[in-house]
Amino acid sequence: MLAPQEIDSLCIDVERPTGPKLASLAGPDEARAFGGTLALDLVDYQAGRIRWTEVDPGCVFYGPPGTGKTMLARAIAAECGVSFIATSFAEWTSGSGGGADTLARMKETFATARKNAPCILFLDEIDSLPKRGSGDHNSTYFQTIVNGTLEEIGSSKNKGVIVIAACNDPSNLDPALIRSGRLDRMIEVPLPSPEALPGIFKHHLGIDILNVHDLDRMALHCIGKSGADIAKIVRDARRIARRARTPLSDQHLYEAICASVAKLSPEALRVTAVHEAGHAAVAFRQGGFDRIIISLASSATFSQTSTSAPMTRESVKAELVRLLAGRAAEEVLLGEPSGGAGGADVSDLARASRLALEAITRHGLSNSGRLLWHPWAISRPFTDSYCGEEADLWLGEANETALAQIRNDSVFVAMIAHLLLKRGVLTECDLQQIAKSMESIPPEKTKGELLGGLGFAAQVSATST
Repeated sequence: MLAPQEIDSLCIDVERPTGPKLASLAGPDEARAFGGTLALDLVDYQAGRIRWTEVDPGCVFYGPPGTGKTMLARAIAAECGVSFIATSFAEWTSGSGGGADTLARMKETFATARKNAPCILFLDEIDSLPKRGSGDHNSTYFQTIVNGTLEEIGSSKNKGVIVIAACNDPSNLDPALIRSGRLDRMIEVPLPSPEALPGIFKHHLGIDILNVHDLDRMALHCIGKSGADIAKIVRDARRIARRARTPLSDQHLYEAICASVAKLSPEALRVTAVHEAGHAAVAFRQGGFDRIIISLASSATFSQTSTSAPMTRESVKAELVRLLAGRAAEEVLLGEPSGGAGGADVSDLARASRLALEAITRHGLSNSGRLLWHPWAISRPFTDSYCGEEADLWLGEANETALAQIRNDSVFVAMIAHLLLKRGVLTECDLQQIAKSMESIPPEKTKGELLGGLGFAAQVSATST
């Protein structure tokens, strides 16, 4: 265990950020609204107009890596004009000789926050602390750490300390951590929307924005990328410009954006184009979307529904078809699918599997009428049970539907892929133009001839009937 003098010497950085503030960040509205409200509440608290119990004690930012959760927390501190302390579970365990050392570091962090109140205490990787009672072989160790963390977050000594925690997977958090009175506000920090991307570019470009003239179009190539990805692109663009001994320009940004695409072989690019075209074609034909954007550079399809509706079996199965349409397009137009639909936990197959399992185990949408709810849908016992069997049936049906739709609309898909290879990025307006151009195709032209003209002659026989 750390000796008292060693605990006192722990390096805990206390910042006093002055910017950027929330107004200058292009980010999620809910997180910015939380920060704005908190700033007003702190003014009222310091003026004696409200008690500390009327101020939100904290929240949890959750979302994919690289979406700017730390930056948002620091911007909230700047907005509020208070101190900012950033730490993580990894820092508490760094160099630790065991649970007692970790607890000592954690307690010292909270003590420092109280000394510097009012302040924002940012706890990253909070999902590294698993739920108590999970049955893990380290459960006793983690239970002690979780209990200590809960005690510190719920302490009556925390006047002036707002705790903002961050994680990628909120389902792993202990329920007591996010109950009322602790971190009781869950705020998603998702990947940037198409509307937010230009603002994120502007933030990272700084003065260099004066030399960039087509930022909106440039941003479309980055759909599906995180704020951290954008920061890297700007760094790479500046490096390219320095080597050329010229000011940063659109060309340098475009080169940096397309660096990953430049490494792909022509055949790999073709597979990517067909895959994304499949997603886009099915989404376009289903309708009900404000934005459909596909890009070779980000290898992602973005679609935003114009209205929100409750989850139903039909809505889930429609989304499953969209998720599997990329793989189906590869199978129809290229003869066989690649493994690109699977792999990471954000892949098409992972998202489709998770959606089907959660619909069955959490939302009561099982076709068999089973209503058992379970928080850990993606676990061996559930994937091996009736839930996994039914989810697999849903995926199989969605795949067959996707294949049928792609076969029926193969010329449209091929035209999208062909144009995507030329332009690198397409929007719903481009899809509308492609659909309109199909109306003027001479009726004597067969599907086989059209596909052959677009470079898919090998699959003419398979799709011309």
